[in-house]
Amino acid sequence: MSRPNNVGASYILSTEEEINLNLERLWKLEELDKNNKEITPEQMECEQNFKKNVSRESSGRIVVKLPFKESPSSLGQSRNTALRRFSAQERRLQNNLELKSEYNNFMRDYENLGHMSLFKNLKLDEPHYFIPHHCVLKPNSTSTKLRVVFDASCATSSDTSLNDI
Repeated sequence: MSRPNNVGASYILSTEEEINLNLERLWKLEELDKNNKEITPEQMECEQNFKKNVSRESSGRIVVKLPFKESPSSLGQSRNTALRRFSAQERRLQNNLELKSEYNNFMRDYENLGHMSLFKNLKLDEPHYFIPHHCVLKPNSTSTKLRVVFDASCATSSDTSLNDI
């Protein structure tokens, strides 16, 4: 005795006319947005903020200034806390060579990409903030085994953090 064959099938029907109609609707929506010349004060402020804080270097790299709500001069001292956390991080790295290797590779890549750079002459009379960080290792991850977490919410000696201002 033979068994009945269960076959499933799916069909989709789309006509060129339907596609053209949907495309035409999209163009009309975009055109309506272009014709709307009324700009709210909030949109104007946003545009001015963008023009003031975003620039492009000759290399094509886009530079965005930090969007401070308050003056950075309200920041207190952060160096000691950052150094204390870094020392703890170094001790942790000494006990885990895989973590140390991944961390060093990440930091080297971060510097090569221009996301950070070594500075030689710290001007103590100017506001500055050392961002404490630590790393998290997920050995079983297929994409990113290590990620570095930067803690800009760490309070300074004035009880203010970079995130606060």
